[in-house]
Amino acid sequence: MTTKKMPTLLNHLLAALFFIVAPFFSVAQNRLANQRIVLIRHAEKPLNGDNLSCIGFNRSLKLVGLLKEKFGIPDYIFVPSPSTGKQTKNLRMLQTALPLATKYNLAINTKYAVNDVNQMAKEVGKRQGTILVIWEHNQLPALAKALGVQTSELHWASDDYDSIWIISYKHSKAKLQKDKEGIAPLEDCPF
Repeated sequence: MTTKKMPTLLNHLLAALFFIVAPFFSVAQNRLANQRIVLIRHAEKPLNGDNLSCIGFNRSLKLVGLLKEKFGIPDYIFVPSPSTGKQTKNLRMLQTALPLATKYNLAINTKYAVNDVNQMAKEVGKRQGTILVIWEHNQLPALAKALGVQTSELHWASDDYDSIWIISYKHSKAKLQKDKEGIAPLEDCPF
């Protein structure tokens, strides 16, 4: 092979490689562009116990309309797996999701433990559409980082049940927006 033909062959190989690899980058960018991740905390809890309080139950009922109005019906819902046995830890997240899931016949993914945010973020990253994540407030900053958010302003106060974090992607970079539910739930249970 002459040295004059070598650059031409190399150029053809690089061009062929580009046409093979370029669609994968395009698919990844399109997937991220079609993804919106909505992070909220579980609703209010009592001073003692693992369930929602009456206020929290009322918030979960009001979340159905609010989330649909702001984001549409989610394509996926993720909550941490509730532990089983004598105590049902992490049940509040599932209880918060149930009214929405019941109204729209949605599946709830409970595969991941509350502190398994990196694995859960990988799973969420494979999905398209609107993904609702209801999680423990102290794990939400780590989850946002695992989803690519790069800001030092990731703190969720222990008394904050009203915040919403929305993660979207532009040019494969995570963008965080903050919003509020604006819900003032009643204190008495409706039953």
